[in-house]
Amino acid sequence: MDQSRFLISIILLLSFLGSNLNAQTTAVVLRPGPGTNQDAMIVDVFPTNNYSTHEDATISKWTAGGTPSTKRFFIKFDYSSIPVSSIDSAKLFWYCNTVSTSHGGIHTGQNDFSVYNVASAWTPSTVNWSNQPALSSLNTVSVLQSISNTQDYVIDVTPIVNDHLSSGVNFGFGMKLNDETPYRSVVCSSGDHPDPNKRPKLVVYYSCVQGSPQFNHTKVTALQVSFSPAPNLNAGTTHMWNFGDGYMSTLPNPTHTYALQGSYAVCHTVTDSCGTATTCDTISLCDSLSSAWNHTNTGLTVQFTSVNQTASSYDWDFGDGYSATLPNPVHTYTTFGLYQACLTASDSCGTYTTCSVLELNGIGMHESNSTKLFLQPIPAQDFVQISGISSDTHVKIQLKSATGQLVRVVENSSVINLANVPSGMYLIDIEFHGTVHHFKILKH
Repeated sequence: MDQSRFLISIILLLSFLGSNLNAQTTAVVLRPGPGTNQDAMIVDVFPTNNYSTHEDATISKWTAGGTPSTKRFFIKFDYSSIPVSSIDSAKLFWYCNTVSTSHGGIHTGQNDFSVYNVASAWTPSTVNWSNQPALSSLNTVSVLQSISNTQDYVIDVTPIVNDHLSSGVNFGFGMKLNDETPYRSVVCSSGDHPDPNKRPKLVVYYSCVQGSPQFNHTKVTALQVSFSPAPNLNAGTTHMWNFGDGYMSTLPNPTHTYALQGSYAVCHTVTDSCGTATTCDTISLCDSLSSAWNHTNTGLTVQFTSVNQTASSYDWDFGDGYSATLPNPVHTYTTFGLYQACLTASDSCGTYTTCSVLELNGIGMHESNSTKLFLQPIPAQDFVQISGISSDTHVKIQLKSATGQLVRVVENSSVINLANVPSGMYLIDIEFHGTVHHFKILKH
């Protein structure tokens, strides 16, 4: 083979393998025994007798007391375990009944025969020579004369089985000699033979393509999701859905309502005759997550309320060194002033932070209005602007890390440059009019 032909062969092989990555060859063995087998021998000299429980499956032409006698055999297999309408091959194994009293348990004469596609319905328990079913010449399989008088047969019946599966009509197989003149015989075993290894069996091979567990989903409402599997799954496919919140379903197209917004790992498992496969994907129900908050106060006691009541965690920073993890905490400050309070809310969708300046001035209570300082923007990015500082008074500002380490000192300015400062939480101490004001900021 020259190089170009070799390369073409490799390309074709890779193309075939690439298109059959999920395919596998499956073998189904059909071998019913007594009580479940569907087979019967018929004899013309006893035209109304039924031999469906006889261990012999003989086809022959002989004489009995000088009277010619013909025997034929019918057998049918249940294909319900085969999920495809076209198979790769089917082999019928038919074993010599060496212990039979008929013809001495051996094959005799010019005994070539044919396996036919049965063309009409029949019942194993009532079939006889007089009511035997019709035989079709379509896809008939010819079997050569036996090469030994105890030969076991392996017969390729692929075309007949494919006809049964594609049409959905299965009346089984009929066997008879090609020449029904004396003397010739094929002495085999039926499904009622006492030795299980002697009973006929049909082995069917088919290419099996595993159904895809991929799926789609559609949001019906904010928390309700409809799921649909991949199209064209194999017949008989079963489903197992795990919605990622502890609930499951075996419906093909379930709709599920989640209790909380968030991100969920949804897994879909499909099982068919080719096996089991699973795929998982993350769906996000994160439309309305918020870390905004409201507050009301009576003097120094403040009621904080999170707008989002469905977060998985809450982290409040009250701006005075204290914190809480409740969704709606109550906090009492020790002195009046300005405090930067922050709420960080988290769920499976992510983490969000909102900060705001809280003014506790005590007006109308026991103190007069004091100096008001405001920081903006909050959260900060490249700078923080401090409002409320007069230009004729000395101001000293210290920027510290969350652990108290001094980062920067600014004097006589109302702007703190954060351009080269890493993101994170910082403390700000502002010394002004003989008082130190404490703030906490978050830099994105």
